[in-house]
Amino acid sequence: MTQQKKDKTPVQRLLVPSYILATGKILTAISPFLASRFAAKLFLTPFKYKLPKREKKMDRESKQTPLMLPH
Repeated sequence: MTQQKKDKTPVQRLLVPSYILATGKILTAISPFLASRFAAKLFLTPFKYKLPKREKKMDRESKQTPLMLPH
């Protein structure tokens, strides 16, 4: 996207990558069911972040044990 086009874009508008839009349009044409599953995955899957440098030492030195919860 050019700088001139970015300047004209309203602040409230989300800039969705073109490959996500294209995938959604193709899936909608093929199967609305697959398109809905794709959209659900986009909105319901949390982002994955790397552990910040400042927290790595704390993570290494902490006592970590698995916890099994009954159903």
